[in-house]
Amino acid sequence: VAFVCAVCVTYLGQSFWVFRVPAHSLRQVLNFMISAGAGFAANIAIMALVTGVLDLHYHIGFAIVTVLIPLCTFVANKFWVFAHGTYK
Repeated sequence: VAFVCAVCVTYLGQSFWVFRVPAHSLRQVLNFMISAGAGFAANIAIMALVTGVLDLHYHIGFAIVTVLIPLCTFVANKFWVFAHGTYK
């Protein structure tokens, strides 16, 4: 429930303030949900790899996902989800 609420708030924030999207569509919302879900899945996969397979401390995985996931989701949002926005 918290993740769904966070995705909704993040969509609104990014569409209105970050990318300044002039119009919204269902496709854009669905693409954003796919982007957020992929980021969530990548987060879980990286943490499982770092802690379970490589047997490293979870802080290492945390550091990796803290940098990598926001960067990847920003790129996906800029060039795919909000590609027709007026990002400045």
